[in-house]
Amino acid sequence: MGNLEIDSPNQVWASDITYIQLKGGFVYLTVVMEWYSRYVLSWEVSTTLDKDFCIRALGKALWPLRRISSTRTVRPYADSFTVEVGIAKHLT
Repeated sequence: MGNLEIDSPNQVWASDITYIQLKGGFVYLTVVMEWYSRYVLSWEVSTTLDKDFCIRALGKALWPLRRISSTRTVRPYADSFTVEVGIAKHLT
């Protein structure tokens, strides 16, 4: 994001995946967060590292915005993992 000054909500959303160790194994957790407020917009848990649970989390985060109109330009940023799991096309 370089020198982007984040000074209001919904300028930047971030998403990440981590795993949580459990007694009998582990699960993957993906979170979509609004960067300015650090508010968690959505999250999903999965036993497999597939793109479907990432897409569900993104869809849940975007769903409340379906009726909002904005003149702001959305500029998605996709790292190599996002491209690898195939959800980059859902960000544009």
